[in-house]
Amino acid sequence: MNNLLKLSILIFLLNLSCGNPCGTCPKNGIPAVLIFSLASETPIEATNSSCKFSNYCIEKNNLTNDNLTKNLCRFTKGEYNYNFCSNVNAIGKCKLDDENLAIKKVYYNNITKAAAINDCNSNIKGNWIEI
Repeated sequence: MNNLLKLSILIFLLNLSCGNPCGTCPKNGIPAVLIFSLASETPIEATNSSCKFSNYCIEKNNLTNDNLTKNLCRFTKGEYNYNFCSNVNAIGKCKLDDENLAIKKVYYNNITKAAAINDCNSNIKGNWIEI
């Protein structure tokens, strides 16, 4: 179901439950506008994200704490996105060896392929994936 439709149903049900269809719910103390704001911050069923930097991007799927991931990305001056990294201008990916982690580093063409493979194998200890 579309996220906007789910959100609309949630706000509608909240307004019905408090008897005030104008977008506020003083009886329960939760304004519908606040729920809309919070829900728009993290999409419903968001499980994939990425953090893009100038020459690489880190993508994660099956997230358990998306807000922590988002804050870490912003703290390290990355560009947070609710989707996987773009493959445009990408030269390859490095998947971490740990089976419990679904994290990949995507390298872009402003680094040589040899340097990217070396970083993947030596520093990250991951598996190189051709794109």
